[in-house]
Amino acid sequence: REWFAVPPHYEDEHLVVFRTAPSYGRHFEFMEEIGDGIGVIKAELSQDVLPQQGLLEVEVVWGTRKAPSTDWRAYLALVGSGGQEVQRADFEPCSGWATSTWGEDALARGRGQLQIDPYVTGGTYAVGLGLMEQGTGREVGKPILIGEVDVQAIPRTFEIPDMAVESDVTFGTALKLLGYDLRKEADQVTLKLHWQALRRMETPYKFFVHLVDDETGNLVAQADFVPYDWTYHTTWWEAGEVVSDEVVLSVADVPRTSCRVEIGVYRDGSGERLLLTDGAEPQQPSDRYVLLEAVEIR
Repeated sequence: REWFAVPPHYEDEHLVVFRTAPSYGRHFEFMEEIGDGIGVIKAELSQDVLPQQGLLEVEVVWGTRKAPSTDWRAYLALVGSGGQEVQRADFEPCSGWATSTWGEDALARGRGQLQIDPYVTGGTYAVGLGLMEQGTGREVGKPILIGEVDVQAIPRTFEIPDMAVESDVTFGTALKLLGYDLRKEADQVTLKLHWQALRRMETPYKFFVHLVDDETGNLVAQADFVPYDWTYHTTWWEAGEVVSDEVVLSVADVPRTSCRVEIGVYRDGSGERLLLTDGAEPQQPSDRYVLLEAVEIR
């Protein structure tokens, strides 16, 4: 029933019969035609409320009244109240089936996605669906409106909170460690780190915290993370935004010792570390910051 995408020719409690060669104008109609003989029979958005950086998905049933002349790609677009397009993402109308081979009276089902930009202004946007030529980007006809989505702004804070220790250390040109709070328990060490974005970041970064045995230099505990339990990537942070995040390191299996606490930032994918550029003492390593010289474990 889902694949045929047109009403059945006959249906009772036991049997559903579909035409194997339905034709445009007799067995199916367009919600609206876009161009080159291609129209939309049905388009359903996954959600009508999304946060900034949320994923908007669409399921589309396409049809043709004549054979398309070329290969087209579909696109989803966010359209503002003034009619301006603020964002778009393209996708294959039907995975594995080029539009140039659809022919007349074709039915095709496809799915597309648009990741909402984290910097798009919150508000209600129309969602447009259109076609553009593969390779050239030339559009055919005009996009059709298939619904609306309410984009909700990410809660952000730009105020610096109270903290036990201020550090004011800069990594690269993008991130500043404002300071931290530390809580030590029998089997774990909890750090609350307070970061500030110095600018918008196109590169996703990850963070690490290491506990290093002062005597042996061995790494005894570590955590690699993205804030808010891997959900708040640095490419979503606004310039000047303050992000406070807790990191827990288990020391249940660490023998009684004294450790220094090191922290750093690295590029997701390459692992390349950001260097300290401001605020650190001259004797600090260049690719990590020694937050504490000695923490007693048990």
